[in-house]
Amino acid sequence: MGGRDAVSPAKQLLVFLWHISNLESVSETSNLFGISPSTAQGCVHSVAKIWLHTPFRDNGHLTAQQRRYNRAISGVRQTVERAIGHLKGRFRRLTALHCTDVEKNCHLVMAACVLHNLCILTDDDILIFINMEEAEDANQYHNIFRNAVMGEQKRNQLLNLF
Repeated sequence: MGGRDAVSPAKQLLVFLWHISNLESVSETSNLFGISPSTAQGCVHSVAKIWLHTPFRDNGHLTAQQRRYNRAISGVRQTVERAIGHLKGRFRRLTALHCTDVEKNCHLVMAACVLHNLCILTDDDILIFINMEEAEDANQYHNIFRNAVMGEQKRNQLLNLF
């Protein structure tokens, strides 16, 4: 292998999502998708970051506006993580999906959301499904993505709203 294989945008997105959600090495991800490690690495770093809003790195020199932006992004991320955690807690099968079809995965998650909401409407107690162990601080993750230029531009546009 070696070199860059021709990969469709849909497959690039699948490689990217699989890699970030499964914490596998690039080599393991490339083997799964039948592409070279350098191609997998390119997929992980070349997916457009316009939709992936990352916080500003805090080296002690952030403006008040950047700190407000980071707090807002962190709050949204925590809400999404909590919601996904509830789904994974209630429907354990979601933690071990091996489907690489994005559309099928979207339908599966939407179905899980509907079922979860039905459980809530019938006063089903979610606490018995959620792992109550002390979680790590949600804000201490390392930024594993390099910001693409378009992603940084979008983040700066959003910054003007804060």
